[in-house]
Amino acid sequence: KSIDLSQYCVLSTTPCSQQNISMTLAQDKVHPLVANRLSVSWPDSDSEKLELRLQGVEMDMGTVKYVLKKAESGRFESDIILPVCTSDSMTWVGQLTDGKTTVLPALRMER
Repeated sequence: KSIDLSQYCVLSTTPCSQQNISMTLAQDKVHPLVANRLSVSWPDSDSEKLELRLQGVEMDMGTVKYVLKKAESGRFESDIILPVCTSDSMTWVGQLTDGKTTVLPALRMER
C-alpha cells in the first residue's frame, strides 16, 4: 500500500503540530523494544486519555495500540515501545484520537 507521509506528523524531539495538537518524542530515534516517551499537547480535549494506533508501512506487523494518560490539563503522555522487525528501519503510521478529533502521527524506527 502507498502511504503519503506528507499527510502525517513525523515525530521527533522537535514538536510537530496538526489541528493545534502538538506531539513530541523524548528521543529523535525510535528503536525496537526501547521505550520512547511520547508527549502530546491537546489543549481543547476534555478526555482523560488518548488512543494511539500504529501500523508498519514497509512490513505488516499488525496494529499496535497505546493509551496516553492525562498528565495535566491538556497534556498526555505514554511510553511507546515498538516490536522488533527484520528490516533495519521501518516507518510506522497511525491515528491518535481523543474520541472526537483524530490526528495522524508517524514514526521512523531504526535498529
